Amino acid sequence: MSIFRRFSALQSLKVVAVGLLFTCAGQAGAATLQIAPGQSQVTYTPGSGFPICSFDRNGNLSCSGAGAPQTESLSGQIDLNVVHEHWEIRGNVVDRDLIYLTTNNFSAGTLSSVFPLSGAVGLLNGNTFQVRDDPCFLSVDTQCSSSGYAYGSWGADGTWDGKSLIWTGWSNERFGDSLSYTINAQPLASVSSVPEPSTAILFSLGLLTIVLRKHRGSKA
Repeated sequence: MSIFRRFSALQSLKVVAVGLLFTCAGQAGAATLQIAPGQSQVTYTPGSGFPICSFDRNGNLSCSGAGAPQTESLSGQIDLNVVHEHWEIRGNVVDRDLIYLTTNNFSAGTLSSVFPLSGAVGLLNGNTFQVRDDPCFLSVDTQCSSSGYAYGSWGADGTWDGKSLIWTGWSNERFGDSLSYTINAQPLASVSSVPEPSTAILFSLGLLTIVLRKHRGSKA
């Protein structure tokens, strides 16, 4: 094997090793979590809307009221991804982290029809994140503005420490229903198919060691 070919093989392996390290770094913020049903629930409170009133036979006015609140446990999985963004717009530089939450096989029991939670995108600051209904909340443009009639409000707050997710949120409709929920999710017991950074590092160093030994042996 020529010196050029040995050098090319060694350089190619270095590129592969570095590529593995960068790939692992890019996926370090991704995780699949299991929702703990015993610690996750949603409460639905029916709204009265515009009350319907009527007079009874004695001339007394009576109006319909809101129904009783209902609570159900939550179950399913959450795909979590943390993405770092760098923006430069109108002379302003913005560096921020976004947290993407996507539910899988999500169920709210008998309340699934009124609480079809599919996911959320929040602004992550350290270990805490926020989700808001303001159209400009995630905008990087300082001149962003929104207007329009609001029929209600919704949002969420939470924490993500790299292992456990606590996600609490609410939804309120004007003259209508309201929802409040808490989700506690933990990593799945099984490891994802993507190698851990430490595994990829050891694998890459092992390949480099083998090539170096062959390279030195061929020179002897």
